[in-house]
Amino acid sequence: MPLSGILSKYGFGAKKSHPYAYDEWPSIFYVFGCVGLLWSIVWFLLAADSPSTHPRISDEEKQYIEAAIANERPDNDNVPVPWTALLLSPALWAINISMLCTAWGFYTLLNGMPTYMQDVLNYKVEQGSFFSALPFALFAVCVPFAGRLADYLRENHLSTTTVRKMFTAVGMVMPAMFLVLTGFSTSKTAAMVFLTLGVGSASIGISGPNVNILDLSPRYSGVLMGIANLHATIPGIVAPIVAGIMAENGTAHEWRNVFIVSAEVLVFGAFFYVMFGSGEKQWWAEGDVSRQRDEENASVQECG
Repeated sequence: MPLSGILSKYGFGAKKSHPYAYDEWPSIFYVFGCVGLLWSIVWFLLAADSPSTHPRISDEEKQYIEAAIANERPDNDNVPVPWTALLLSPALWAINISMLCTAWGFYTLLNGMPTYMQDVLNYKVEQGSFFSALPFALFAVCVPFAGRLADYLRENHLSTTTVRKMFTAVGMVMPAMFLVLTGFSTSKTAAMVFLTLGVGSASIGISGPNVNILDLSPRYSGVLMGIANLHATIPGIVAPIVAGIMAENGTAHEWRNVFIVSAEVLVFGAFFYVMFGSGEKQWWAEGDVSRQRDEENASVQECG
């Protein structure tokens, strides 16, 4: 975000309408597009399909990873996905709804924070871009510590279900509270503090539904992640549109309503997850393996 603000003023790619205009937006897309291309090259050079095919992994690390996933490796790769059981699972829908609601708050801030800072807090573009990055910087710092705390509680004190629900509730209700406080703030300092704490406290929720997918079914974690991310992507389209309509004139009152709506969505997501979430491996986690084995045994008995 700070780099985007700098590029918008001092970058390249457009002719300035006047010396103090922020007309260099094309340079933002050029720079970050090139960074993405460079990263993809690095990824293709370093990535591998599995630990056994990685050309630079140590034997010790390879053995550790393969031993860790041995119990979750499918016995039969042709086992069909139990789609009906998946789509009717309350635990999976708890993940879907909570991730959708979390993403609503995330995309509202990600897309609207620079505009809010310019329209309401009266920050210039380069200033607003810097301050907009502070909440997400705190988020990035806090995520690893929240994850370690969740693992510690699971291993020593609480069940997985309790930890997932607790971290999800805290990681959604606290940001909701700080969003409301931001909307009613009367100073730049208070608004920035509440915004930063709101996004930072959302890091606690990463140890909830985001990793809960592996609890439900390691075998189908890829499928579950795809379903959950589908729901989490919807707010990326809808939330900025809603915020733009609600804050059409960019007034403090309009942005207050935007934050209140986002807070309500977050609280609903937390409530839904606490009601229906689970940290236990689901009965459908292995698909139709047992049914297939029963059919195979029956066939053997008939032949015998």
